[in-house]
Amino acid sequence: MTATVDDLAQSTARLRSDLNAFEQRIKDLTEAFDLLDRSMLTSSDESMVLEVIDNLSDARLDLTTADRHLEAAVRHVERLSLA
Repeated sequence: MTATVDDLAQSTARLRSDLNAFEQRIKDLTEAFDLLDRSMLTSSDESMVLEVIDNLSDARLDLTTADRHLEAAVRHVERLSLA
């Protein structure tokens, strides 16, 4: 079965929506790590928590870049489906 332009447009939009949901999950996880009671952690453990937060933040930045590309792809495929 061959996909139509509309099918591909919907798939591209869903992919972007999935990416946004994934980015939100990473944000929520980052906030959860940030809310840990650090007074209960050793200095080494606190450093590790900060590394986790930093890594998750970097992942979100990368996803933001990917989202911009997907947003452009969605706009282009929508124009294609209108043609």
